[in-house]
Amino acid sequence: MRETDIRPTLAVFGGSFNPPHVGHVLLPAWLLSQGLAARVLVAPCETHALGKSLPPFEQRLAWTRAAMAQHGPSVIVSDLERRLAQERLAAGDSSPSYALGLLERVARDYPDHRVRLVVGSDIIDSGETARWHRWDLIERDYPPIV
Repeated sequence: MRETDIRPTLAVFGGSFNPPHVGHVLLPAWLLSQGLAARVLVAPCETHALGKSLPPFEQRLAWTRAAMAQHGPSVIVSDLERRLAQERLAAGDSSPSYALGLLERVARDYPDHRVRLVVGSDIIDSGETARWHRWDLIERDYPPIV
């Protein structure tokens, strides 16, 4: 991504959403109101890459859609993580879902947008990104909004 990229920003907000709470709901409104994003794509994870146990995906997706409905068309709640997992399994790949894979797919699906990852300061401050798959590429290609 170039610093002179003038495309509107699509902020990608992933997570387990187990369950979605008021902080999850407020974040897209804040991103939009501050001009940090033109749109927000909210993507519940299919499975947790770091091994957390989660309720079924469909339940968390329904909760997230209900929680985000108030935002209208500027906030997209996507089942992309489920579709990516199904594609991996069909190809015989049982690897977990990684943020980088999600971001790469979103960038392909939304070429008219500059894609950026949304991540909480707790993730940065705790050093958890050291455990993330290819954090270096995420920082370079999808500069996080913290």
